[in-house]
Amino acid sequence: MSSKNIKVGIIGFGGIGERHFLSLRHFAPDVQVEAVCDPDEARLEKAKREYQVPHLTTSADEIFALPLQALIIATPNATHYPLVKRALLSEKHVLCEKPFTMNAEEAKELYRLAKERNLVNMVAFSYRFVPAVRMLRDILRKNKLGRIYHLRCHYLQSWLSSPSAPYSWRLDVREAGSGVLGDLGSHVFDLVEFLTGSKILRVKAYARTFVSERKDPVSGEKKKVTVDDAVSVWGEVEGGAFLTAEMSRCATGRGNALTVEVNGEQGGFLVDVEKPQEILACPALMTEYTYFRSNFALFPCPPHFGSFDHYYFQTEAFVRALRGEVVEIPSFGDGFRNQAILDRCIASISEGTWQEC
Repeated sequence: MSSKNIKVGIIGFGGIGERHFLSLRHFAPDVQVEAVCDPDEARLEKAKREYQVPHLTTSADEIFALPLQALIIATPNATHYPLVKRALLSEKHVLCEKPFTMNAEEAKELYRLAKERNLVNMVAFSYRFVPAVRMLRDILRKNKLGRIYHLRCHYLQSWLSSPSAPYSWRLDVREAGSGVLGDLGSHVFDLVEFLTGSKILRVKAYARTFVSERKDPVSGEKKKVTVDDAVSVWGEVEGGAFLTAEMSRCATGRGNALTVEVNGEQGGFLVDVEKPQEILACPALMTEYTYFRSNFALFPCPPHFGSFDHYYFQTEAFVRALRGEVVEIPSFGDGFRNQAILDRCIASISEGTWQEC
């Protein structure tokens, strides 16, 4: 593909879709967002008024009729599979939001289609592009921790803590597939495998829904919540590392608290995406001198690991791939792998058993 005049369409212009648009603007005029599709007329009006997007529509058919080279899919989870499949069959490159699909079978088919057509395919695992995450990956890939004992993760938000928080599509299993498991857990499982280069072998999961009904902001009616509010997962990773992960959207007081801590025979490290340009580290020579006190020290990330705006670097990677450059991106293969883990967690929640991944 030519490095100039790459025309992109965005389907879904909520908060995430708009954020993709703002990141793409950094690459104008070579890359242009030619069209936005969303069922919400107010969002389209904003795209027209504030961003002067040339083509605005509520119909996906109109998007697919335009001469676009790439699409960004930022819609409810249940629509990912049909929209991405149609894009691939139309020979369009795709960046899709996570969780990738509703199940592993859908993800596998999309992975196969993208590979057969040699199309750029990317899942928006945006936290791979956080500087501290990149630095920790470099440390782990150089085997500076030796054998890894623990991978300890939590991803905590609070926007559903209040029983008066409104109902949304994210709380409907038919549209979302799962609740916090897919919404936040997809990022956690991707980071575990991205950082270590090792696969999650098996999982056992437990879920809770704290608020069973919420008021629909449009109709005013009470609607049943059919997804999880919180999930805990235990797992085993290749090499014997013990994985513990907690995800919640009812963690009162939390904002967007995603942390990954790695403990190994040669030291320990912790990253926190709310502090994207620093890493906590305890080198091996200090581990025997803790005196029952934590001994982590803070280190800034060197500039070559990037800046705090990980959405920009995610978009940059997608654009570079569109230009034909060889660049590492989270692919549909990674999305397929991630969805398989989510499926096993769902099975574990249902059956109360360990599940092989």
